[in-house]
Parts: sequence; structure tokens; C-alpha cells
Amino acid sequence: MMKTPRKTYTLIGRDGKPYESPTPGALGGHRPNKGYGRLDCPSALRWIERGHYVKHRVFFADEETAIAAGYRPCAACMPEEYATWKAEREERRRSEMRRAQERLRANHGPAAPPKLSRSEMVERMLSSDKGADGTFVVGVKTTGVYCLPSCRPPRKPKPENCVFFATPLQARATGFRPCKLCEPDGSNHRATDSKANISKLTRGER
Repeated sequence: MMKTPRKTYTLIGRDGKPYESPTPGALGGHRPNKGYGRLDCPSALRWIERGHYVKHRVFFADEETAIAAGYRPCAACMPEEYATWKAEREERRRSEMRRAQERLRANHGPAAPPKLSRSEMVERMLSSDKGADGTFVVGVKTTGVYCLPSCRPPRKPKPENCVFFATPLQARATGFRPCKLCEPDGSNHRATDSKANISKLTRGER
């Protein structure tokens, strides 16, 4: 008699790579957004019913493995775990920012603050004011990137999630990386025009 092939399940290991397991996964995940949650997660099931999500679906043996692979808890089906993860992430970011600021002061002296007030920079950022390019850059805490004031992402960041720097160097030293959309480190956005731009902005010109 021919033996029936043993069924196996493809799971994601701690190294983020797939492997075959004789037992099914206990948690599901979404590869692009690096989230994991319960198998009966209502949010995931809604997307699956609409014909999305399935090709990016992954599974984990347990929560420890999902975290080790670089995934975060789902806010919909694991709200307490997500809140803990978010708080820990913010604390790590604050610690990294403090260490980066210390390195910046040690290497370059005290960082000069932007010339405009926070409310003015928020206004320029929300209106994608190209005239403000060269006067400051915007660091977005939720994404870890910094942008030009004129950057036009699909959705503008909330002001409370933004920090402002006088130069891209300060943003990089604080742990932010340049935005791929507006390329704030590009040759067309160097700080050579910053004095003229600041003078115009402080006079209310656009």
C-alpha cells in the first residue's frame, strides 16, 4: 500500500524565512506591513473576503517567533499587545534620538534650531510650500523618514507626529532616513538658498 504523504504547513521562522512544519501556524501575518495577529482577526478576514491579502499571508508557530522575525502585533485583534509594542517602539526611538543628539553635539557642537516657529513650519509643511525648502526638514516619527516641506505624500503626517530640523544632517544624526519621494538630500535642495528663503518666509512671502 502506498503511504499517504504527510501534510506540511509553510510557516515563517525567527529569521524571517519560510520553513515546512508538520503543524499549522497559531498566528497569521501580512508580509508587506509586517503585522501579525489571530487567525480569526476580523480585519484580516475582511480583506481576505474582498480577494486581497491572501498572496501576502504568512503564518507563525507562536508570538515569540513573529516578533523575532520583525513583525508587530495587529491593532485590531491584539490591541493590548499593539499598545505595548507601540509604547516600547516610541521609547526606543526617544532613546535613539537622545543618543544621536549627544553624538551630534560632540561632533558638531550644539545643533542650531530652525529659524521659523513650529506653527510656521507646520503651516508650510501642510501646504507643501516649495518656498520653504532649504529652511528646514520634517522628521516623521511614525515612518522614521525626513522630508522637504514641499513633499507631497499620499497622506500628510499629523503635526503631533512631526519633528523639525534645521538641516538634513541633524535629521540623519537623530536616526531619521531621507524620504525617497522628495529626496531631501538631492543636489537641488542644498542649503545654499536657505538664507534667502528664510528672509522671504519671515517677511511673509511665499
